[in-house]
Amino acid sequence: AVATAAQFGTWAPIGAEQTAGGYQIAWKDTGSNQYTVWSTDSSGNYLSNVLGVVAGSDPTLKALENTFQQDLNGDGTTGTPPTVIEAYGSTKLVQVGSNYALYPVGGSSGPQLRYSGAAVTAGQFSSLTLIGAEQTAGGYQVAWKNTSTSQYTVWNTDSSGNYLSIALNAVAGSNSALQTLETTFQQDLNGDGTTGIPPTVIEAYGSTKLMQVGSNYALYPVGGSSGPQLRYSSAAVTVGQFGTLTPIGAEQTASGYQVAWKDTSTSQYTVWNTDSSGNFLSNALSAVAGSNSTLQTLETTFQQDLNGDGTTGAPPTVIEAYGSTRLMQAGSNYALYPVGTSSGPQLRYSGAAVTVGQFGALTPIGAEQTASGYQVAWKNTSTNQYTVWNTDSSGNFLSNALNAVAGSNSALQTLETTFQQDLNGDGTTGVVSRFDITVNYTGNSAYQSYFTAAAQRWQQIITADLPNVNSGTYGLIDDLLITANVSAIDGVGGILGQAGPDLFRSGTLLPYHGVMTFDSADLANMASNGTLSYVILHEMGHILGIGTLWSSLGLKSGFQYTGANALAAYRQLSGNPSATYVPLETGGGSGTAGAHWSEAIFGNELMTGYIAGVPDPISSMTIGALKDLGYTVNTAAADAYTMPGHLTSTPGDGSSGSGAGQLAGDGNLGTLAFETDTTLDLLNDEVGNGHSGVVNLALFTDYIASTFVTQPGEGTGTIATPQTSGQEYLTRPAA
Repeated sequence: AVATAAQFGTWAPIGAEQTAGGYQIAWKDTGSNQYTVWSTDSSGNYLSNVLGVVAGSDPTLKALENTFQQDLNGDGTTGTPPTVIEAYGSTKLVQVGSNYALYPVGGSSGPQLRYSGAAVTAGQFSSLTLIGAEQTAGGYQVAWKNTSTSQYTVWNTDSSGNYLSIALNAVAGSNSALQTLETTFQQDLNGDGTTGIPPTVIEAYGSTKLMQVGSNYALYPVGGSSGPQLRYSSAAVTVGQFGTLTPIGAEQTASGYQVAWKDTSTSQYTVWNTDSSGNFLSNALSAVAGSNSTLQTLETTFQQDLNGDGTTGAPPTVIEAYGSTRLMQAGSNYALYPVGTSSGPQLRYSGAAVTVGQFGALTPIGAEQTASGYQVAWKNTSTNQYTVWNTDSSGNFLSNALNAVAGSNSALQTLETTFQQDLNGDGTTGVVSRFDITVNYTGNSAYQSYFTAAAQRWQQIITADLPNVNSGTYGLIDDLLITANVSAIDGVGGILGQAGPDLFRSGTLLPYHGVMTFDSADLANMASNGTLSYVILHEMGHILGIGTLWSSLGLKSGFQYTGANALAAYRQLSGNPSATYVPLETGGGSGTAGAHWSEAIFGNELMTGYIAGVPDPISSMTIGALKDLGYTVNTAAADAYTMPGHLTSTPGDGSSGSGAGQLAGDGNLGTLAFETDTTLDLLNDEVGNGHSGVVNLALFTDYIASTFVTQPGEGTGTIATPQTSGQEYLTRPAA
């Protein structure tokens, strides 16, 4: 039957189109806005539904619109509407049904994408999917992504969309050519979040990131994604523009930026100043070594270890590292590092870091951690006094443990063991165990200083403590107690004084007490002519045991001294390495002979038996004798001394006599000095008589001439007849 209007209620036919076997009729339900399509034979007889009841958005309905050449669903488009795949640049890539087209942005038509003359269809190239397109001068470039391999391919087409060639074929997303093409497509093709080559962070230590963007450099704020390009002569600086000079750091300043460069060939450094737009203005530094102090200081501005020495800023200098704590100078400040580490608290005073020179000549020399913080030792380089701080665990000053004390201060010396350091430079860490000589002097106070000076001189030579002795008479004695007094002995001349040890330690026999007595009639004269200090020093040597203990300790045989240390010194002084003994004095009384070095051979050495002038040096031989006795000595404390080698005469007025007979050069040893107008005195504990004037020659005959060493067969020295000129001569007869 013929279909009649309203036969199907609200369903009404809206379109028809002949097909190969008949017709297709499109219906719309005006009540529900739904659609259906009939299939009929060539006579118009209904055969079947091509499409059931569907909504207007149904894709099959939209596809049939192309057959009907009619906008059946009233959406303004005949067929499936194009789907925009991307529209980032000047070209929209759209999918139109199962095909692709290239529309200008803002337009609604454009050429189809074609391959080998046919329109490219969705899925034609398997997992290769279109992701972007952009018009070029000669046509289009079309970008594809392989969704299986995440590789990318780019086509070149003509202006009608026909494939011409491959610009890129199956490359990774990191491919630089692909990243560069992203700027052409104005699209992030590889999905790395950046359109174009992503900037490379060179450094981002401070507030500014130094970036490489493609072949250029940029200055981004940390946390930002853009900033000014680095520019030179108004053009962007390019990678390699300055040869081996490479940017390694940048930091914003009040007026622009500073940019640090390293020459990778010379390991030298340059720093630019730029304006706020990144334009080069000047060099802050030019081609300096990594050790340059200005460069190291700038590292704190860059917050970066520019020179690669492991430290940002000037590298800390180790002041000391003796214990568990290193005292460091870091720039102009001080820090307290545990040994083996590279950081620790700053030293602080009143809340601020202590700076170099803040306290004038007071300089930190040591630090050590304590249970509650640190102790820091200071030395005043002007006064040689020492101060020790207590600090908390953060290095803040709390109090003074010691304040401006001498290096000899026992509390300072005790603290040295805490610091594990010889703070006062006395060669000992801790309290010095030294040799002490105490002189109990009674007499004219004008001479007290002579005894004190003599004791101090021997204390310079003897360096180690001896066991204390608790004496029933004198109480506790630390090393050596000397009772010294001045009293009348025999008037002017004669005996000047006498001294010797009287109490001895068991075992070593080293004395712990001795007595010195000086004739009050002679002190003033000796003080005026300069001999008093040497006489006291000489006598104190006897109390120490020089000459007085030699026999008891087996250090001499007759007039030959055989102690090893003094003998070694004598060999060196005399230049005779084969010497087997040190010659002792053979003349004088029992207090002189055998108890002193030979006057004839050793001249004015302090421990010979006679004094004829000053100075009287303490030789290394005398110090060696102290070592032979059992003392610990400082050989370096010896006075300069050279053994004499010839005879001289000296008139009493102090001028050198003339015509002295020479005994040098033919094997004779020793020097004779004699006065023609004054008394030649023996030392205090020697037995002898002093005479004046020419009679002094007889004195020399009695006590000295017998010690001359002469060649065999040359005879014995004799005294010539006094000359009218007042000059005396010592002569030798012909052999």
